[in-house]
Amino acid sequence: MDTDQRAALIAEINVGDELRNFKESPVGRYLLGRAKLYREHILELFRQVSPTDADGIRKLQSLSEVPELFENWIDEQISAGEEARMQLSDEYEETSGPGLQ
Repeated sequence: MDTDQRAALIAEINVGDELRNFKESPVGRYLLGRAKLYREHILELFRQVSPTDADGIRKLQSLSEVPELFENWIDEQISAGEEARMQLSDEYEETSGPGLQ
């Protein structure tokens, strides 16, 4: 693994760690809570919209994706950081195995 690849993996790890910390922070919990409330609000609007209101339904479908996207972006990057950590760990083990220490 070259230096650029290693640096990219370390960056992935750092961003994943920062987002994990963000999720556990007061601001992160607040925003994730707001996303949950927003999802519940959109669901209530779905219940109220007329089944013949195609434009209203389309708008609500589009809006309903917002909190899920927000949560997914965070979770995807945390997973990418974990994968990068495993990759870097595997690389370290391969280059520092028995007889190479």
